[in-house]
Amino acid sequence: MRSHGRSGEEGREADARRGALAGIGIAAVAGAVAFLATSGRVHEPPSRLLVAGAAVVLAAAVLAPARARRVAAVAAAAVAGGIAGHVLGRTGMPRIHDLDHLWGIWAYGRCLAEGVPYPLWVPYLGAGMPLFQFYGPVNFLLAAPWILAGLDPVSALKAELFAGHVLSALSFFLAARHLGAGRRAALVAGAAGAFAPWRLAVFDYRGALGEANAFVLAPLVVASALRAVREPGQRTPALLLASVAGLVLTHPPTLLTLFVALLPAVALETIGSRAPAAERLRRLRAAAVPVLLAAGLTAWWWLPAAAEAGAVSVAARSGESRYFRYGEHGVAPASLLERRLWDRSRISIPDTQRRRLGLEGEQMPFYAGAVLMIAGVAAPLWSRRSRTGGLALGAAAALALSTAPAARALGGLPGFAQLYFPWRFLTPATALAALALALAVDRCLRGDAGWSARAMAAAILALLVWDGAPYTGAADRIPPYAGVVHGCARPGVRPEFWDRDLLWVPVRLPEGRGIVRTWDLKLPPDSYRAEVDALYYVYAEWVSPALYRTYWLSRDPARMAEAGVSLVFQERSPEPLRLSPRPYASVKRGDGGTLPVPPDRVRRGPGAISVSLDAAPRPGRLVVLEQSFPGWKASVDGKDTGPAGEAGGFLAVDLPPGARRVDLRYGVGTPWRILGLAISGLVAAATAGAVGRHRGASRGAVSPGAGT
Repeated sequence: MRSHGRSGEEGREADARRGALAGIGIAAVAGAVAFLATSGRVHEPPSRLLVAGAAVVLAAAVLAPARARRVAAVAAAAVAGGIAGHVLGRTGMPRIHDLDHLWGIWAYGRCLAEGVPYPLWVPYLGAGMPLFQFYGPVNFLLAAPWILAGLDPVSALKAELFAGHVLSALSFFLAARHLGAGRRAALVAGAAGAFAPWRLAVFDYRGALGEANAFVLAPLVVASALRAVREPGQRTPALLLASVAGLVLTHPPTLLTLFVALLPAVALETIGSRAPAAERLRRLRAAAVPVLLAAGLTAWWWLPAAAEAGAVSVAARSGESRYFRYGEHGVAPASLLERRLWDRSRISIPDTQRRRLGLEGEQMPFYAGAVLMIAGVAAPLWSRRSRTGGLALGAAAALALSTAPAARALGGLPGFAQLYFPWRFLTPATALAALALALAVDRCLRGDAGWSARAMAAAILALLVWDGAPYTGAADRIPPYAGVVHGCARPGVRPEFWDRDLLWVPVRLPEGRGIVRTWDLKLPPDSYRAEVDALYYVYAEWVSPALYRTYWLSRDPARMAEAGVSLVFQERSPEPLRLSPRPYASVKRGDGGTLPVPPDRVRRGPGAISVSLDAAPRPGRLVVLEQSFPGWKASVDGKDTGPAGEAGGFLAVDLPPGARRVDLRYGVGTPWRILGLAISGLVAAATAGAVGRHRGASRGAVSPGAGT
């Protein structure tokens, strides 16, 4: 018996050694592919010293003695995430694609300055909009501590993104631990999460706030979902519920791509389970319960967002612009392994435009990371499965769904078209591949394969850091600025880089106008008290179809002035075009004339507008240049008059003779918002009751034994 046990142990060690050597070979091949596929340069290169330091810290944590491994592994993952975002520590900030979010942070800061921590209506963007209703509110709430600490919008956004870098690495680490990986192997997942090229592109190049923060939650959704169908523990349902609910309130498109990518993974895990069929079915049902509870708990947000989407311009914008057609943005399969570096800020260009305009190679890189994807997808081959099959299959499926053939085939299906961009599937591919890689490494390290397993882990860590290192730089930079500034092109220069080709000119705001509404101002003021609005170009999808078609698609200064715009900024001119804007509030009299309301008689805040009037002997109509949207209610001289009216996309209130004061309030009093709140309240109460009963039953089961 002893001899048989020894031979079995020796066989397992031999398998582990063979797996470790195979892992080294696959990692070497992946590194060679990355090296041979490298092209271009990084406009603002990263610090080689810091990146090398990340590799050293990770290697030291892997080699740390067992007694120090817990602290060393967590600390190393956090350090790796911080170094991955080190470019944010430089002055100014990387020039990101989605500067909408910088404006969003500024506008939210204005709301905080007025004492409104959760504004249902943000009045300083796009003639006012219900931003938190449609874009995940978590993304702005995460900026609140930095804003309250006194940071300007640029610094607050940088702080949030930097925290996301650190938390993403820790999240990948914890997800691997939840799936059963040891600390050293989980650190491989943390390094992959920190230096995954696609994650770095989302953070520091695209600046897509919702997608960036989704990386903190995505690995936890994957790990808890797979654990739930494998061998659910007491903490798994709570983790699955919390991570799904958090992702709903952060970035629903990422949640959709995760669920699609998890389908083959869950199917393979279920089919490959040795549990009886009835037990497998029970686990699937049990895994679905936290997901359904998460949907119910967040219904207050997603239900009105979905039901009232017709009141915003998402459908109009995507239907009228080829840029938002899903089938136009598929990735060429070879591009996933083309290690092209970010020499300048680029965007995704629709397929037909690339061909027609000769822009092949001009769109942004879609490098998924050769080391991560090859080693992760191949994990079942060199780790003797070790429960990596489902993760690897899901990662491969997600990669395939991001490509052009899949995009053209699926673009017309419900759900896919609403994603806009098939390369969103690179997020779940990154999460699944990183966890597969960690579990494969864990199999070898647990097998006591000696130097070969440790060498394999160190080699993979080093290659992961090296592969993602160039993407910790920046494609361009926004220089530090103060006040309200306009970026205009230097004479005779085609503006390609903001840090090199633009002059940043201070802007003199008109005086005595109250609200100064702008058109195409690139950057928000550095102060949350600045009396500036941004009508264009900020969050076009969340303005009403009336405003979108009438004003956003127009380039006529007269039409802009009709929307209350005072300053129109043009890239080739240092001075803005100064318009005579239509007053923010005006009264249309019965005789056909219009009387402007002086700015000092208008008070405007998040979801609240008050206008003081001179009593008129005849009826009239007050028009306020704030976007009309379901949820606005009006009162005249303290008497409710019901939902506010609409005039050309703006708010309007009919005035009786003698009216002196009009109050407009935005709230939750629409049928869909009330229904969503009711569902969430009922689900929360039912969940709390079930948890209370479960704890009571547990205490009752334990107490008899406690007294013996």
